[in-house]
This record gives sequence, C-alpha cells and structure tokens, in this order.
Amino acid sequence: MKKSLSFVTLIAAVAILFTGCLTCEKKEFTYQLNKDGSVNLTIKYYNLMSSFSGGSDEGEESEEGAETAESTLESDFEDLMSNYVNGSSPESEYTNAVVETKRLFEENGTLCGEIKMKFASASDAKLFVDAKRKLILKDFCSSYSETLSITNGSYDGSSPFVIWDTKAKTLTYTTSVSSAYTEGNTSLLSRWKNR
Repeated sequence: MKKSLSFVTLIAAVAILFTGCLTCEKKEFTYQLNKDGSVNLTIKYYNLMSSFSGGSDEGEESEEGAETAESTLESDFEDLMSNYVNGSSPESEYTNAVVETKRLFEENGTLCGEIKMKFASASDAKLFVDAKRKLILKDFCSSYSETLSITNGSYDGSSPFVIWDTKAKTLTYTTSVSSAYTEGNTSLLSRWKNR
C-alpha cells in the first residue's frame, strides 16, 4: 500500500512539473468600504499568461499525446474561459461574494482580467476590523508565489498583513506573481483575440 501511494504521489508530481498553468504578472486588489457596512472588491489581473514547463518546444516533434507549449496554451485558455470567466473561480475563494461583473480586456498589449464582487460585510470580504485599535487587517498572500509590491496601507515587511486605519474608505494592494517557468510564459492575448 505504501509503495503504491508513493508511486501515485510521484506520478502526480511529474504531471504537475511537466504541464502548464495559468499565471499573471500581478494582481491588484481594491476594497471600497461603503457607509452601510458592505464592501466592494475589484481584482484586476495583469498580463494573463500560460506557463509551460514541459520538455518539448513548439517546433520539436513530440511523443503522441505529450504536452507541447501550443497544446498547453490552448488548454490554459480553455481553463481561463470555462473556470474563470464562465465558471466560479476565483470568487469561490470568497464564499459570501456576489459577483457583479467579470471581463477580459486588452491593456498595453497584454490580456487582463477583472472581477467585481460585493460583500455584505468586511468579514465576508476577509477583512478583519479591530474597532478597539482602529485597525483593518488583511492577509495579502493567497499563495506562496505572490509577494506584496504596492499598498496604500502599512506593511512592516515581516508579517503577512497589510494594516489600514479604520478611517480609510479605499484599501488597495498589489501583489507580484512569480512563476518558476518565466521563460515558458506565453501571453494569452493572441489566443483571446482569435476566439
């Protein structure tokens, strides 16, 4: 049993290593705190890309059924359209969100995405409000591949939190997304234009 579990784990790791995934250059989060206690959140994804980490290039012949950069790009584009634009990602991370709009658009020669959501309260938007200390806290990292690059709040560089004064009505931060396969990243813009 232990050997078969190890083999399955190894196969899964290899499959992940030699396939693609959706990525982007950076994400911008803007929370608008409303007088009624509700919160509007806009997430903007800059430069949506397919990240290919396989063993063969587009011009090389590959084994039948093997992933290529071109097939990965097509697969990632279909994933973007079915799971993100027409599906429930990324709002599935925000269980109490009401999605207002989702869109893809071109900006500065790259494909960008945007989702606008509304929440009944700050806690629904994953914001922690400490009225006693007059602070609003947000854990900015949703994954280990993101690092905080810009915020209108305070960040000490050591904790995973951005802090704002409770008087703030617009909370913003931007994370840079790192990808281990930077060389293999291909913009999804041309594929989106040819849909």
